[in-house]
Amino acid sequence: MRGSLRPGACLGEISGPGGNDRCPLGSGRPRHAAAGSLAGAVRYGSDGPVHRLAAGSAPLLECALRMRTFLHWLLSLLYGFRAYNLSVLRTPGPVLLLPNHLSWWDWLLIGVCLEKDWRFVTSLRAAEISWLHRRMAVNGRTFPVDMDSPFAVKRMAEYLRGGGRLVLFPEGRLSRSGSLAKLFDGTGFLIFKTHAKVITACIRGALRLTFSPNPAFKRWFPRLSVHFSDLLTPPSLGPISVTAARARLTDWLRAQMVKQQFETEMEFGPTTLPVAIAQAARQRPRQVVVQDSTMKPLTYRRLLLGADLLAAQWRQRFGAAEQRVGILLPNANAMPLAILSLWAADKIPVILNYSLGPASLLACAHLAGLKQIITSRTFVERLNLDLEPFKAAGLEFVFLEDVRAQITRRQKWSALRPRLINLQPPTCNLQPDDTAVILFTSGSEAEPKGVELTHRNVLANIRQLLSVIDVVDTDRFFNAMPLFHSFGLMAGLLLPLVRGVFVFLYPSPLHYRVVPSAFYNLDCTIFFGTNTFLAGYARKADPYDFHRLRYVFAGAEKLQEATCEVWLHKFGLRILEGYGATECSPCLCANVPLRPRHGSVGRFLPRGRQQPARGGLRPNPFSES
Repeated sequence: MRGSLRPGACLGEISGPGGNDRCPLGSGRPRHAAAGSLAGAVRYGSDGPVHRLAAGSAPLLECALRMRTFLHWLLSLLYGFRAYNLSVLRTPGPVLLLPNHLSWWDWLLIGVCLEKDWRFVTSLRAAEISWLHRRMAVNGRTFPVDMDSPFAVKRMAEYLRGGGRLVLFPEGRLSRSGSLAKLFDGTGFLIFKTHAKVITACIRGALRLTFSPNPAFKRWFPRLSVHFSDLLTPPSLGPISVTAARARLTDWLRAQMVKQQFETEMEFGPTTLPVAIAQAARQRPRQVVVQDSTMKPLTYRRLLLGADLLAAQWRQRFGAAEQRVGILLPNANAMPLAILSLWAADKIPVILNYSLGPASLLACAHLAGLKQIITSRTFVERLNLDLEPFKAAGLEFVFLEDVRAQITRRQKWSALRPRLINLQPPTCNLQPDDTAVILFTSGSEAEPKGVELTHRNVLANIRQLLSVIDVVDTDRFFNAMPLFHSFGLMAGLLLPLVRGVFVFLYPSPLHYRVVPSAFYNLDCTIFFGTNTFLAGYARKADPYDFHRLRYVFAGAEKLQEATCEVWLHKFGLRILEGYGATECSPCLCANVPLRPRHGSVGRFLPRGRQQPARGGLRPNPFSES
């Protein structure tokens, strides 16, 4: 196994001396641990570009001691680097600084913010490889330990008890998705033994650096920032075994780091959905992001261009008083185009459930105060929907085929020119607390109710999920869940658009034989369904149809044990169940790969709160997003 020299090495695989607490690195070979300096880019036995990069940059480690101000200025110039809440770093020891880990440059981003007495934990064994490794692993800014020794944690504990301040990367490796990977419990063990104060750090933007292991999109000069938390005091555990304490404190630390990542994105990330989607589009304008059953791909550039063209038509057709416009469309490319174009025209999309009967559809339209409904003539014919009751009620149907025919070449060229230069979000006056979309509940408990979801609601739920699920740039979503359902809309369309990954929209989840074949042909990796749909796919699918599938999520109804068993034995896949409600944007809790629990719907998402109801359900004011 190849390892890496890293000032800031993984404490996670170090426990305490003796018994089961012995360090699992007893094989005598360095593990793939976290990086704390540029030396982290040097791999054992490597003579490739990464090795040469580290060798040429070796003097930076000592220069950082004398040139911290200059390096900070240089990072600000090249990467727009900013550091927040620096005052907490003046906290006297014992204190542990625990950052997330995205790139080989994390040591530099953290190091330029620290005073001289902060130490990065490094591997003493790795320092024996060469003089270069020794120089980088053993110097005034490092705390070298023998990673093979069960007494390494004792040395660190003694240093902390003496008032020391250490930097550790508790993930033990670089993240490939930007979300937090698993934390090794050696960090929790050290916190338990020393009662040290804790500071977490959220490094933002480094995933796109050329020095990141992210296998997909990179940039030469991404915007970088480091966000330090307030001082955290570990919880008091009382009389408890070492093993239980180690697990409890590691779990507490992970909750704090995930919470900080979510809050940082909410504070510093885009505040509305059009801006968030445009930000992803600027990074990869030629990325194919949406495709439907017609197999016509939509790149980000074509998606935003089409939204601009339609928005110009909506401004001419819809008056200023008509704020809400209905959408009656299937899972197709036209759906994201219609939604984005209405946002660009300062209108609120109201997505109607076409599976309801005409009477229920008409009631929903009246409830939302609609006067116009955007649809497709082809779809209405296939749906065999009688439009006369709607026209008699004063509703106007706007057919996309007619609108498309009215767009001239000159209008297309006028919209294309600015998109060739810059993919800015459409000019509109949307605010975070403005209504982003109106959906209708399924009607499982009573008559369908209209639910207004704001941009902040939807973005918060997307970021909650991305903070606990490792979605990577190369993932490919397959969504057959209807987009009039909050589950299908948020997880199956808006999440991939904001994250910048491909999504295939299939018009019906009831095609139990066709869906697995389409999934196989498209090499998708993430899938959504209900218990009924997943059981149907399992009956008709070939065992190899889902061989590329990484995660399958179930919601909207209780997952049955039989469905779990057949997916596990036939496809070798574990179904991750979640729970939500349309009013909650919609996901409340979910089983995730890092915290799976069979038979449950998982833990609450970051910053989610629950309150037991006594004497029946009652309203509970949530003070958090």
